[in-house]
Amino acid sequence: MAKDGQTFNQYTEELKLATVQEYMKGSANYKNS
Repeated sequence: MAKDGQTFNQYTEELKLATVQEYMKGSANYKNS
């Protein structure tokens, strides 16, 4: 939940895509840890 006065970082689509791709590459390790 957002609190009064809380700001959010604005992430570029490129950064979000790269983050998801990195997560998917390591998702097997993440699930098994």
